[in-house]
Amino acid sequence: MRDDEFAWESYGSAMVIRMGAGLAADGRIAAWRHELWSHGHSTRPGRAGSSNLLASWYLAEPFAPAPVRGGSQPAGAEDRNAVPLYEFAEQEVIKHLIKDMPLRTSALRTLGAYGNVFALECFMDEMAAAADADPVAFRLRHLQDPRGRAVIETAAAKAGWTPGLKSDGRNGRGIGFARYKNSSCYVACVAEVAVDHRTGKVDVVRVVAAADAGQIINPKGLEMQIEGGIVQSVSWTLKESVDAQASCSPFCGRSAVPQGIQFVFAKAHEMSDLVDNGDLDLPDQFLAAETVGLERLLKDIDDVRV
Repeated sequence: MRDDEFAWESYGSAMVIRMGAGLAADGRIAAWRHELWSHGHSTRPGRAGSSNLLASWYLAEPFAPAPVRGGSQPAGAEDRNAVPLYEFAEQEVIKHLIKDMPLRTSALRTLGAYGNVFALECFMDEMAAAADADPVAFRLRHLQDPRGRAVIETAAAKAGWTPGLKSDGRNGRGIGFARYKNSSCYVACVAEVAVDHRTGKVDVVRVVAAADAGQIINPKGLEMQIEGGIVQSVSWTLKESVDAQASCSPFCGRSAVPQGIQFVFAKAHEMSDLVDNGDLDLPDQFLAAETVGLERLLKDIDDVRV
């Protein structure tokens, strides 16, 4: 049964991220600080001298769980995508690895990139507002990478972005940008969102995405990867959550009460005609299109909801 599965399985780590920055007189960011706290994001089996197979912990002669360990740059794990692609005069990124958690955690799609890009891109919007600048123009002002600039410009143009356009209180839009692991596919997303303040219901009306994965060998495959990431992100942001009983064991085994695990996800009919793709085909340049699309959209949706 699904509730039994969720009572035993691992979860993505909770994260806390604190951002700070300062503006120069010319409206550019002069100093940037990204500080994060997170548990480990991978307890996959196979580490020498231990076992991360949950059943092995309950044998008559149990195996020891592997100790929590963090990832390392440039790909990172809990700190994945914490280092910005934007260029600042000074920047500081600090990681705190939390060794003990009330729930067993492991790899959820994109690892820490989901939280880090959400925090980074939301904060770029806050800094743009503080500088009285358009969010698209503000990002381009701090980005020298021509391929990164191209996906932002393409997504904005395809979405009909109007600089300085304000929300009417119900309908709004947001833009987010990242390069997965800072080494793979570039993606920018513009989300158009409507909020019913009476009911609190949030509708994602349209998402425009631009992706650069280098030379496209299988256009439909890339399109499905981008759209899949966007659909999953909408589901994560608006629907999905896990509410576990506080009495759950350190490994979240059977002491987790099945009735305390609640999980809701977006349905296919809710996603019809949601995504508009604008992929860039760059011959003789190759990048991996892995779990792109997720973190950018979470940030876009939150722009309007908050």
